[in-house]
Amino acid sequence: MKKWVIKSGIQRKYLRYIMGLLLLAILLSSIGVWIYVRQSLTTEVTDKYEFLNEKMGLALDTLSKKRRMKGQQNVLLTIRFRKV
Repeated sequence: MKKWVIKSGIQRKYLRYIMGLLLLAILLSSIGVWIYVRQSLTTEVTDKYEFLNEKMGLALDTLSKKRRMKGQQNVLLTIRFRKV
């Protein structure tokens, strides 16, 4: 079995240069992906939160309207029964 042995100084310099470029490329791509994911997730979570906020507001609004209507019906019923 043959082992690779780097004997030349030029090969060592080339290997270090290539490894440095690869590490730089990985670092820059990682930073780019991190920024993109962070930005997209932030906007997506914010949009969903606003949608749920509006939906909860509408649900509470209709619930309070229903309670007001039931309260008004109860008041009308008690007024009708008291007159008799």
